[in-house]
This record gives sequence, structure tokens and C-alpha cells, in this order.
Amino acid sequence: MYTSHDLSASIAVRALYELAARAEYLTELREEMQRLLGTDSTSATCITHDALGKAVRLDSFIREVISLKSSLTLQCVAIDATPLAGYTIPKGAHPDRKRLLI
Repeated sequence: MYTSHDLSASIAVRALYELAARAEYLTELREEMQRLLGTDSTSATCITHDALGKAVRLDSFIREVISLKSSLTLQCVAIDATPLAGYTIPKGAHPDRKRLLI
């Protein structure tokens, strides 16, 4: 899998990969976007923030991709030692999912 240091790019690439691998979802997602965008040529060329907010199936698909590939959410590394609330996060530190305390 192509990975990027940018989380948004990694999620977008993984979502496109999963969509290509699971073509059975393509028709539903396409129909949802066509319904939200309308049929005239002006609205079909511009996806608005409001339209994306109403794209329930697309949102569910992307959330499922993120949950199935949870490593996408843990691609951060401290590039410098960083003081935080009386502690110092050392340079090179990264989240360890088994040790996270929330």
C-alpha cells in the first residue's frame, strides 16, 4: 500500500483502493452522489460541503476503511522533543496502541 505522512492522503488512497477492491459498493455510492449533486451540468461538477455532509453512505464507507485499517490513524512521530503538561515527549516517539491511556 502507498503510504504518506499526510493522514488525509493515506485515508483517501486506502479508500480508493478498497473501493476498487470492493466494486459492489460503487453503484450505491455513485447513486448517492448523483442524488445529492443533481442532474444539471453545473451542480454535477462541484461537490459542496453541504452535499458531502449529507453523503451518509460515503461517510460510512470511509469510516469503515479507517476502522479496518486502524494503522492509518497512528502514523505520527514526534520530530522534536516536545514538553507537554510537565512531561517531555521524546524525539522519534510514536503512539503505541496497546499503551494508550485515554
